[in-house]
Amino acid sequence: MRDYIDQICKMPMFHGIQPSELDNMLSCLNSYTRSFQKGEYILLADEPVPCIGVVLTGTVQLVKEDIWGNKAILAITYSGDLFGETFVCSNTSSTSISFWAACDTEVLFLPFERVLHTCGMACVFHHRLIENMMIMVAQKICS
Repeated sequence: MRDYIDQICKMPMFHGIQPSELDNMLSCLNSYTRSFQKGEYILLADEPVPCIGVVLTGTVQLVKEDIWGNKAILAITYSGDLFGETFVCSNTSSTSISFWAACDTEVLFLPFERVLHTCGMACVFHHRLIENMMIMVAQKICS
């Protein structure tokens, strides 16, 4: 994760959070990174969505598949973009679409429950993270 600290600091999700706070914040949130190869599914339709994904490198496509296996690309997310946040913020327990790596991709996963509910330490960065996420969700809906 340390390899991406400079990049993460520049992402809208982490705006206003000091680089010195990032390591503690990401640990507090139980965040983790995972690499996906081109063509690999990150999450399949009908699976639970427990985390918000932040694209560190690569491209994630949100696809809807029909019963014949045809894919329709609904959205494309790039480095710095969020995905899955609309599903974890809603009361649905799973997604109706799949998330697919369009190229070799690295994703930072933030467990939603840890993002939404502040820890007992009442960290300042935690409130800022929630504000940033809400702004990004609103901007995505309005555009």
